[in-house]
Amino acid sequence: DRRDYASDRYRNGPYWTLGEYARFFFGGENHEFIAGGRYYGGSADFDNYSYNAWEASAYFNFKLPYGFEVSPNIAYAQEYYDGPATVLETRDREDKRLTVGLGATYRLSENWSLEGSYQYTDNSSSSALYEYDRHVVTTGVAWSF
Repeated sequence: DRRDYASDRYRNGPYWTLGEYARFFFGGENHEFIAGGRYYGGSADFDNYSYNAWEASAYFNFKLPYGFEVSPNIAYAQEYYDGPATVLETRDREDKRLTVGLGATYRLSENWSLEGSYQYTDNSSSSALYEYDRHVVTTGVAWSF
């Protein structure tokens, strides 16, 4: 079983991120738009986990009447690994990931809010082992100060 590299001791090494995001406010309600990208990677002690990648993303926050906010977002990333995904494969692994989401917030007061979100991720990979679709639903109560 060559999946033993998932344990922490094999993922030691330098990881880095370099990115830039711009934030814009617009409209009378101060709606928000954030767009940007990052270049990131890592060079773990285990050779098949070393990688470099890039990601571009955009996020909106629309402030609606009665304390509601709606936040759609989208991100696209490509990751290039410096080795095959498994011992049975011969080419370096490459992943392409698209993530789209929608969040909703209801402000109970200036400091307290109820939050919920849905996020869908489609990860395409040169290795069938790493191809997946993921659906994530979150709910919560938030306190801001």
